Amino acid sequence: MTRKYSVIVVGGGVAGVNAAIEAKSVRSSSSVALIADEDTVYPRPSLTAAISGLIKSVDDVAIYSRSSLKALGINAFFSSKAISLDSDNRTITLMDSNGERTFDYRNLVLATGSVPAVPSVPGLALNGVFSIKWIEDVLRLSSFARPGMKACVVGAGFIGLEVAQALFQRGLKVTLVEMRPRILPELLEPELSRRVKEQVERFGLEVLTSSLLERIHGRGRVGYVSVDQSRLSADLVVFATGVKPNVELALRGRLKLGSTGAIATDNSLKTNIESIYAAGDCAETLDLVTRKVLYRPLGTVAARSGEIAGSNAAGKQREYVGYLRRQYDRIFGIEIVSMGLSTQQARVRGIKAEAVPIEAPHHIDPVLSILKPSEALLNAVVEKKSQRIIGWQAIGKPIRTSWYSQFLEELIERQEKLSSIQDMGLRVTE
Repeated sequence: MTRKYSVIVVGGGVAGVNAAIEAKSVRSSSSVALIADEDTVYPRPSLTAAISGLIKSVDDVAIYSRSSLKALGINAFFSSKAISLDSDNRTITLMDSNGERTFDYRNLVLATGSVPAVPSVPGLALNGVFSIKWIEDVLRLSSFARPGMKACVVGAGFIGLEVAQALFQRGLKVTLVEMRPRILPELLEPELSRRVKEQVERFGLEVLTSSLLERIHGRGRVGYVSVDQSRLSADLVVFATGVKPNVELALRGRLKLGSTGAIATDNSLKTNIESIYAAGDCAETLDLVTRKVLYRPLGTVAARSGEIAGSNAAGKQREYVGYLRRQYDRIFGIEIVSMGLSTQQARVRGIKAEAVPIEAPHHIDPVLSILKPSEALLNAVVEKKSQRIIGWQAIGKPIRTSWYSQFLEELIERQEKLSSIQDMGLRVTE
């Protein structure tokens, strides 16, 4: 029997859940359904906590259950896979333990997320090879890992660093392998990147940059890996090499993809099909600084785009002018903040930019002294021609670096110039 919903959302991540909740919130009379592959809704940051052993089961991280969503007026279909989309007749078919079911919709939100972008190297099928994306995979990794094991973590972005830290805390000997010349190269300027690498190595981890994992060796399970034609002993390999948009269902529904390979949307997150919206890791987005379309699979973008898509799907129109990239983490005893564009990201987008070192003042008042980020590196990224602030980076002791970062976020959004930094008591250093 076919059932019709005002709004159907496909995807149980932050974008999908926010879309469903927002759709019901802005129009309580709407009938809303959520289709999710997994059997619960959980925050993605909890993945690395599971590796460290702090989380033992999916129930420990669940933030929405079927009953809690039902209390909000949302009909949730967990452990269900959307297998076909007929955009002409506005129907979607899912498969679960009860078989296939088809639903009609007035408007649809695709929030199908992303899938791991694991490089194609020999040995991926060996026992002891993992990727970081879903909670069940991470729990398997946590169960597999034992103190004294040797772990090879491929990819030294934020996720790779988090995984390395979690395994290190479990007593494993960890080697980070990064194919690019620096860690976090797209997010941090060279000096800041170097400081983070030194901090990681200070804990006893080995960091191999400009290095390529060529093959995983073993008989049934991981025994060692080949990196730059050298043999590196390893008991397990974890890929933290980024993600790519999950657009399988979108293609079946004849949705248009953008140049990035993600679903193309307008500034209301509507796709080329009038009744279908897309949000989160499966969709393209607009960068606030450049006003250009790009692919940015970040939780902060997914959360906000999900709300906008859900609102529009329910009939309350909202638009956006772009999202400011905001990324931060606390790893190996330091806080890392990166917002807007780095000089490398600006260069790729045709913007001539420079990184300007910034220094915080020394406060005599002991109450204000906390605002002096001890042993911190602060950088503003500015467009050379206009001196407009287009990015901000900070590393240092937790809490202190984030205080100034909140204000820089506002300056970037308001397109302020470098001179406005002085009004905050910060000064440009030569």
